[in-house]
Order: sequence, then C-alpha cells, then structure tokens
Amino acid sequence: MLGHMLESFIFAFNAVTPMVMLIGLGYLIKKWGIFDANTERRLTKFLFNYAIPAMMFVNVYDMHGIRDLPFNLIGAAVAALAVVVVCGMVLAHFTAERRNQKGVIIQMTYRSNYSVIGLSLASALYGAEGLQMGAALQVPVVVLFNMLAVVFLTIYTDREGAEVDVRAILHGIVTNPLIRGLFLGALCLLIRDLMPHTSAGEPVFQLSKAFPFLFTFLRNLSTAASPMMLVVLGSQINDPTEHASKKLVVIGVLMRLVGTPLVGFAVMLGFQSLGVLTLTPAIISALIAFFASPSAASSSIMVDAIGGDRALVHQYTLWSTVFSIFTLFVWCSLAHYFFFS
Repeated sequence: MLGHMLESFIFAFNAVTPMVMLIGLGYLIKKWGIFDANTERRLTKFLFNYAIPAMMFVNVYDMHGIRDLPFNLIGAAVAALAVVVVCGMVLAHFTAERRNQKGVIIQMTYRSNYSVIGLSLASALYGAEGLQMGAALQVPVVVLFNMLAVVFLTIYTDREGAEVDVRAILHGIVTNPLIRGLFLGALCLLIRDLMPHTSAGEPVFQLSKAFPFLFTFLRNLSTAASPMMLVVLGSQINDPTEHASKKLVVIGVLMRLVGTPLVGFAVMLGFQSLGVLTLTPAIISALIAFFASPSAASSSIMVDAIGGDRALVHQYTLWSTVFSIFTLFVWCSLAHYFFFS
C-alpha cells in the first residue's frame, strides 16, 4: 500500500512539475523585466493565431483515422460537459451579486485551459496514447467552449441592447484560429482515409511523405506551442490589482478545480457502469486535462470582447492557475493510484 502511494506521488510529481517550472519561468521573466506587457501581447497573439492551431492540426492529423475516433468517449464527455454547465447555471443563480457576473461564473465552471495545459498534461500522464485521446476530444470541446461562452456572456452582458446573435456566434466559431486548425486537421485526416491504401494498410497519400517540408514546418511550429504558452501564462501571474468579490473568487476557483472534476468524473463513472465505455489510463489522462485544468486565459479575452465582470474573470484566471499547481498534483496522484495500476 505504502509503495503504491509513493509510486503515485512520484508519477504525479514527474507529470506536473515540468509544467509548473515553465509557468514559474514565465513569472520570473516578467518579474525581471525581460517580458513587458507589449511582448506578452505579441507572443499571445502569435501562439493563438499560429502555433496552437498548428499543434491542433498536427495532433488531429496524427490520429490513425476517422474510424478510430472514440465516439463513445466523445459522446460521454459532451454529456458530462452538459451536466457541468447546468451546475454552473445553478451556482451562478445563487451566488452572483450582479447580472454581469453570471456568464463569467458559468464560463468558469465548464471552461478549462484544455488546449494549452490540458494536452500537455494528457501527454505527460500517458504519453502518445494520452495525447491521442486528448486530441480526439479537441474538436467538440473547443467548439463547445467557445460557443457556450458567446451565448452565456451575451445573455448576461452588462451592455445595453445586446442580444444573442446566432450569426455572430457562428462567425466567431468559423473564424477562431484554434477551431480552424482542428477542422483542417480533421478534413485532411478524412481525405487521407478516403484515399486508396496499400496492401499493408498504409494510405497512398500522406502529408509527411508528399510534402515533408510543409509537415516538418507544422510539426516544429506545433512543438513550440505548449511550452511557450505555459511561459506566457506564468508571465500573466501578477499581484491582483483589480477588485473582485473574494467570496465569488473562492467559490469559483473551488468549483473549477474541485467541483467540476468531481461532477465530471461522477458522470463518466456512471457511463462506465452502464457499459458505454471503459475508463482506461489514456482516457483518464484526457479527462483530467478536460475537467481539472485551470480556467483558460482566453476566458478573459471573451469577457473583454462581449461584456461581463472583467475583474472577476481576471481573478478567476489568476488564482485557478496558481492553485491548479496543487490540485492537479492531487488529481494525478489519485488517477495513478486507482486507474493506472
């Protein structure tokens, strides 16, 4: 028993610590004056528009094929997300002090930093298999995260005359660089699957063989995405300067890092008991990334663009990132102890 616990501790330490060190490096770089606000904005723009979309494209394209996608996992994860959203709506109804805080609270409840910390964590926990499962969830997760954010922030905006604009929502989805990277990867994967295959089962057309210079460029660009985004994320950790309700910050961060994972995993365990899927270590790795990672930095961008309590969302992003260093360690340890044996 003690040996198993120690093994789980070492496993979680080795998985989480490298990401913590990158975040810490970003914090120190900002503190030492190597990064300024302008550099931070430019790097974020570069990562959001180029590096992360390339990473998503490569992750999707590296899958074996469309037919091998775990549709049972995707369906169960979307259902769990729906339950989490309902919990967020209830939480917002009973805790929000002003209308413009409700959309922020709901977004905090369901929206994790899946595209940055999440995929890095899935890979760290279970290597290529964990990353593959994480990549399989990318398309529905990123699309739903962005769509739901636009809907709830618009409904509860503090800007007069605002209403839910379906066309604006669709335009935001189509023009989102992250979603474009996902869909281009899925489209190229589908085309590869539809092409003739050799007797050994290999597709006759592959980007890596037909255009090796292009695929190498995309892979190199994608490799830079996760570590650089973690560094930039660390540079955004500063002493809070904006006033926000301490009660709402504590409740929101606890929900993001503890409540949402508990609800999400309860739903997924329910699906396992019904025989819908089996929670393998690779799937658990992706689900920890999905449910337990901190609030996405893009949450603040959405609130700034649409409307809402800016101080509250900034505090959510800050403190959920800081305390996720500890909670992710706990979730990884528990996952290894109960599922990885």
